[in-house]
Amino acid sequence: MSGSIFSGNSGMTSLRGSRQTRWWRPAAVLGAAAVLAGIAGGGHGPLIQTVSAQTTAANLVVSVGYADNLRPNPLFPSPWAGSPNTTFVGQGPTYDSGTLLLQDTSSTAISVSDVSVQVGTSTFDLWGSSLTVPANGNLILAQTSGSQNFDTSDAGGVSNCTPDGVTPTVAITIGGTAYQYTDTQRILNTGGVDTGGTACGTHNESHPWAVIGSQQLAASTEFGSGNLVAPQIR
Repeated sequence: MSGSIFSGNSGMTSLRGSRQTRWWRPAAVLGAAAVLAGIAGGGHGPLIQTVSAQTTAANLVVSVGYADNLRPNPLFPSPWAGSPNTTFVGQGPTYDSGTLLLQDTSSTAISVSDVSVQVGTSTFDLWGSSLTVPANGNLILAQTSGSQNFDTSDAGGVSNCTPDGVTPTVAITIGGTAYQYTDTQRILNTGGVDTGGTACGTHNESHPWAVIGSQQLAASTEFGSGNLVAPQIR
């Protein structure tokens, strides 16, 4: 699977065109006049985010999980498809899939123009360009094909039983800016091991929702280590 790019339109495709992607400290710990460390385009100085864009990003809480009913003892993260005020983009009925939960903590819906996931040399960009997180609600993203096209546990190699050291990242584009979140707990790639592989014991790979690691760090820094869920603007 080395070097794979997965697209929601045509499966495995050639490399996408370049897109400005900026590493950031989550907006919950930035002032209203946020200055991001990323460089726009050709390196013309720091990008100064508008207050409205920064606030929108701060209202978005990103969690990661894993859904697996391909193997015995399945567990689906909750909320899931059919939960109240939840938009679900995925296809079953059999899942072996990394999962993303985007939660809007505000009373205004959030428009998202792209979500992509990078696991080592594999890129997953499956969900199109017109996504909406409902106000005070949830957007859940999972595999979009019955062929398990978001099997992030296999990104390091099928039946790889030695942790590969890869840390997944999630890029979410809002208002033309791609914000990156880091899955420091390596939930999407099941710790860098294909735990469901035959050589590794065929364990169920399910995992409940957990706030993505880089956003947990921001919440802990701002609100104390006891608050590792939705950071609020104050």
